[in-house]
Amino acid sequence: MPRVDVLRTYLELSGPEALEPAPCPDPRARIEEVHDCPPSFFRYLYVEVGRQYHWTDRLPWTDEEMAARLADPNVSLHLLTLAGAPAGYFELEAEEDGAVNVAFFGLLPEFHRRGLGKYLLTEAAQEAFNRGASR
Repeated sequence: MPRVDVLRTYLELSGPEALEPAPCPDPRARIEEVHDCPPSFFRYLYVEVGRQYHWTDRLPWTDEEMAARLADPNVSLHLLTLAGAPAGYFELEAEEDGAVNVAFFGLLPEFHRRGLGKYLLTEAAQEAFNRGASR
């Protein structure tokens, strides 16, 4: 795999009032927290959502490492489906300082350009504040 330069950008919301919510663009869209997620499905989401962005950090993880991440009480996984098909996900991670980070977020390529990304990010931010994020 060729080496690529990576630029990570962070966005901080000062509170829920700073969020400009995007509406759900499709009544068939659902977002649910995933409990007891199999490592293979977690890997599938990471690989397929991150492929065109060159996500590689977690590619070498074993099933045990993925299971440990999913079992961490500070981590939650949320799946976006459209008419029952997986369309994207976000992963939240609570920090000791009161922050709740959107650790990973994205859509499968087949679901780009439908307004679902704006909606998914809105839901991720709202869920972070629901989980007590102070910023």
